[in-house]
Amino acid sequence: MQVAVKMLATQGADAATLQRFKQEIKGTICAARTCSLVCRVLGYCIKDQRLCLVMLRYAGSLVSLVSGTSMLAAALYSITGVVGISIAPVC
Repeated sequence: MQVAVKMLATQGADAATLQRFKQEIKGTICAARTCSLVCRVLGYCIKDQRLCLVMLRYAGSLVSLVSGTSMLAAALYSITGVVGISIAPVC
């Protein structure tokens, strides 16, 4: 299994930036519960003064999925008939 880790250094980060990152973690976890197209969150932690969000790594990129050029986008099109996706808050 490959993972992707998004990190934010806590040292020197202002309170608003830390709060936005924490909200992103909560939002991603919430969205993944209700939508199979949202990356799966495996965990989060603080390591070496960095907030870390650990997610399952997928082939391709969000840009290619949204633009309809990825293999996943092609599979979604074959199932749903929709080209690309729109991103909106779920929770």
